[in-house]
Amino acid sequence: DYVRGRREVDAERIVLFGHSLGAAVAIDLASRNQSSIYALILNNAISSIKNTIKDRYGKFFGSILTWPLSERWDAVEALRTMVDAAPAISHFPRCLFQVGSKDANLKVNNAQLLQEQAMQAKKDIKGLKIDMHQYPQ
Repeated sequence: DYVRGRREVDAERIVLFGHSLGAAVAIDLASRNQSSIYALILNNAISSIKNTIKDRYGKFFGSILTWPLSERWDAVEALRTMVDAAPAISHFPRCLFQVGSKDANLKVNNAQLLQEQAMQAKKDIKGLKIDMHQYPQ
């Protein structure tokens, strides 16, 4: 509301950027303000905290480490909510997923999982742009 209310901000062109966990936060914010967000730029996005921990420590130890978590940053679920709402409001933000193939902490499949979820909205919104850029570092 604060950003939309600023006179120097075009409320029709708000772009959210997030890196790593910040990308999941940006997706969560977009899911709660979908009609107001023009685009998302997501750099090395996590699909969820639980998936990231399991990718890093393996399924067995990851399950033990994530057991006590009450997850809030489930980017896949937030995107699914946005995809479901898209036809009714005729809007889904444009998305650019950036991912470093040599990132030691995140696997490329995190961004691919999110991109696949976002692609579901393309069926309902004509002209929707969803792209992925993979860079080496």
